[in-house]
Amino acid sequence: PVPALAWETVRDVFAHLFAMSPVHTIPCPLTLFVMAFAIARGVPWAGLVFAAAMMAGVAITLGIVVLLAVLFRSGSVAMLERFGSSAAGVAAFLEIGTGLILVGAALHQAFG
Repeated sequence: PVPALAWETVRDVFAHLFAMSPVHTIPCPLTLFVMAFAIARGVPWAGLVFAAAMMAGVAITLGIVVLLAVLFRSGSVAMLERFGSSAAGVAAFLEIGTGLILVGAALHQAFG
């Protein structure tokens, strides 16, 4: 028999995956370009194969991310309880540093 925790994890993964609403999806510009190109070249099946491959890749990637998030949530909670304040400090430092780098790059582009 499969342990109850495994079924709970699988149920959580599917709940997260199917919580994403398909109503708000925007077509990928690359897929639209490839489909238009494939149709113009007379091989619409090639565009459909490309679109299916991209869709499968995105689904697999998101599935892995969700699975890892669900599987490691207790460990990450314990780690944040132990190192929460120092992790928050490091995150704030990285955010401020990244912001300054971006502002510096923008100023260099504008006035450089």
